[in-house]
Amino acid sequence: MKYRKTVTLRDRRTCVIRNGAEADARAVLDNFILTHAQTDFLTTYPEETSCTPEQEEEYLRKRADSDREAELVAEIDGQIAGSAGISPVRTAEKTRHRASFGISIDQAWWGLGIGRALTEACIECARKAGYSQLELEVVADNRRALALYKSVGFAEYGRNPRAFRSRVNGWQENILMRLDLEKERTERVTLTNMCMIVNGTKVLVEEKTGKDAGGITFPGGHVETHEPIVDSVIREIKEETGLTIRSPRLCGVKDWINEDGSRYVVFLFTADQFSGELASSAEGRVFWLEKDDVLRSNWIWHMDGLMRIMADGEFAELFLDRADGWKPILK
Repeated sequence: MKYRKTVTLRDRRTCVIRNGAEADARAVLDNFILTHAQTDFLTTYPEETSCTPEQEEEYLRKRADSDREAELVAEIDGQIAGSAGISPVRTAEKTRHRASFGISIDQAWWGLGIGRALTEACIECARKAGYSQLELEVVADNRRALALYKSVGFAEYGRNPRAFRSRVNGWQENILMRLDLEKERTERVTLTNMCMIVNGTKVLVEEKTGKDAGGITFPGGHVETHEPIVDSVIREIKEETGLTIRSPRLCGVKDWINEDGSRYVVFLFTADQFSGELASSAEGRVFWLEKDDVLRSNWIWHMDGLMRIMADGEFAELFLDRADGWKPILK
C-alpha cells in the first residue's frame, strides 16, 4: 500500500512516514535486527532473523503493491528510525475483517513522537484497506507502548500470562488489544477554559487552593453542557475574579489523554478589556502580577508552557504526553 506523510517531531525535526521501497531493504533489515537487540519486549531475538536483503526487497515490493498490507518506515534526515506494518490475520472469509499491527523503533529515536506517528499512519492504512478491526499484542510491562495504544483507541480484550519465555525475564504476560475501525470517530472530551487578563504590564493570576494546587496559574473553569465556549470563559472569569471580560481572544489549547482514553481540553484565551471590581473566590486568591515576574513565582500546571502560548504567541498547543511520563510538548 502506498502511503506518504510528513510530520514534525518533538525536537522540531521533520520525519517522513512512507511505505518502504525496495531501495530501503538493507536499512530496514538492519533497523529490524537492531531494535530486536535493544528491548526484551519484541517477539524474536536478532539472530533468529533469517531474512536476506534480497528477500526484504521482495517483501517491501509486495507490501507496496498490495491493497491489503502495508509496511511503513519513519525516515529522518535520510535515516530509517523505525518501521511498522499491518497485515491480515488470515485470508479466510470469516477473518477478512481483521488485521494485525506491529512496530519497532530504534532506541536512539525514542521519545520524539515517531511511535505515535507510525501507529496513526497504520490505523489510517487499515481503514483504507477496508479492515474493521486492528489487533496487536503488547508485553504487559511495556508501559510506554501500552499507554500509546490506549491513547489512540486500542482496548484490552484478553491476556496470555505465558505468551513469551524470555531469556532474561522468564515468563512474560502479553495483553491482547483491538481497535474497532468501524466505530464512529468520536471521543469523550472534557472541555475547560483559562484566560490571561492583561492590564498594561501586569496579568491577573490566581493562587489556587485544593488538591494538586499550591501555586499560581490563570483563572478559568469548566464549559457547561451546550454552553458556547466564549460564554463559558466570560462566566468563569466573572465567578472566580469578579471581573467581566469583553472580546476574549482564543490563542491556543492545552490538552491530554486520560487513562480511560478520554481527552481533556483547556481552551486558552487572553483579554485586555474588562470591568468590575477584583474579588477572590473559593477557587483561590486573585491578584495582579507583573508579567515578567510570573515565571519567577511559584507557578503550577505548566505555566512556563502556557506563557509561551498566551503571552508570547510562539505556539498554539501544549500537549501532555501520558505515554512519555506526561512530558509537555509545545506545538
